Amino acid sequence: MKALVLLLGFIGGTQVLASQIVEKSLDAGMDNAIKSAFCECANELLLDNADKVPLDSIRKSIKHMSIDGAMLRVSFDDEMVKSAIMSNPSFVHAGFNGSVLCWLADLTEGSDGRVLGGDGDNPVVAALVDNAKKNNYTMSFPIMDLEDVQKVNAQTIVTHSDTILASASKRYDANFFLAGVISKDTETNSYSVKWNVFDKDGKGLNHGESSGSADELSAKLCKDVAWGLSESSVAAAPEIKTSAGEDNPLDIASEGANIVLGPVKGGVRVLITDVYSVMDISRIKRILITYGYESDIRVLGYEGNGIIFLVPTGSSPAILDGTFTHASEFSKIGAWTYHFNQSAGEARPPANIGTVGASNNRVTSDISIYAGSSTKEDK
Repeated sequence: MKALVLLLGFIGGTQVLASQIVEKSLDAGMDNAIKSAFCECANELLLDNADKVPLDSIRKSIKHMSIDGAMLRVSFDDEMVKSAIMSNPSFVHAGFNGSVLCWLADLTEGSDGRVLGGDGDNPVVAALVDNAKKNNYTMSFPIMDLEDVQKVNAQTIVTHSDTILASASKRYDANFFLAGVISKDTETNSYSVKWNVFDKDGKGLNHGESSGSADELSAKLCKDVAWGLSESSVAAAPEIKTSAGEDNPLDIASEGANIVLGPVKGGVRVLITDVYSVMDISRIKRILITYGYESDIRVLGYEGNGIIFLVPTGSSPAILDGTFTHASEFSKIGAWTYHFNQSAGEARPPANIGTVGASNNRVTSDISIYAGSSTKEDK
C-alpha cells in the first residue's frame, strides 16, 4: 500500500494530461495493470519487447494515472516509452558465445551502393559494435579485401542472395551473419536500415527495420538482433523447405478454386489492397525481398479490392503478419489483409483528354469554302 501511495504521489505531481488514456482492470494487482497498459501503449507505437521493461523504468514514462473503482486509468509520454524500451538491454541467452558478422550495403551515394567494412569511416559501424557489446554479443564487419570483393558486392545484399553471403561468411567463422541495406538522409543527417539476421547456414532468424541517428538506429537494431539470437539459442525452429524447386513445393491455388487466405504449405496467402498497377506489384515484391522473404513471391489472383499474393516463408506465419503490421509500407486492416501505403494510385487520363466538352470547345471549319473553290477549279 505504501508503494501505491508513493507511486500515486509521483504521478499527481504531473500536470500535463496525455491525449490517450488506457484503462486496465486492477484484478491482477497494480503492477500488472501498469505493465499491461505500458505494453498496449508500446504496441500502438509499433514498439517491440515492451514486456521486458522493468516497472521502475515504466513509472518514469507515466504522464497521468487515476483509479476509478476496480479500473486503472493511465497515460504515457510517447518519447519516454520509446526511451524506456531502448535503454533496456536485451541480453542474449547465457549459453550464446558467438559473434555476428554484419554485411551492410550503403545506398546513400547511389543505387549501386557499397559494402561497409570495419574501417570505421561510417559512424554507424562504430555505433553497432558498441551497442552489440551492451547486449552481450559481438558484431564484426568484413575486411572487404580481394577475396570478399570477388564474392560480395552491395547488390548481393540488396537482391537477398543469402546463399552467397553464407558462403562468404564462413572465412570469418561467425555463428550468425546480418545482411542489411542502409541509407542516409543528408538533410536530416538520419539513417534508415532494413535488415535480416541468419545462422551460419543461411537460415533466417529475425528481421526488422530501424531509423534515426547513428546511435538511435544502432541501439534498436542491436537490441532486436539480441532478441532473435536469444530465441534461437533457447530452441532452434524446425527446418521447413519452402523455395520453388525444393522437396515440398508451395501450395498454390488450383484453377477455379476459391483462394483461402492464410498459411499454406511453404508459405502464406495474403490480400493486399490498393494495388493499382503492375508497377505496384513489382514494388511490393521488392519491399518484401528487403525484409528477408524469397524472390519467388507469386500473384495468385484478384479479389475485387486487392491482389492475393503467395509469400514463401519457412518461418512462423506470425512473423510475416508482424512484418506487414509494423512495416511503414503497409497497414493491417484484417486477418491476412493489408493496405499498401505506397501505391502510385489509379491510372487516369489528363483532364479534358478523350472527352468532348461544350460546343465552344470543339474544333470546326467552314468546309463549304474549300468545297466551293474545288468545284470551280474542276470546271
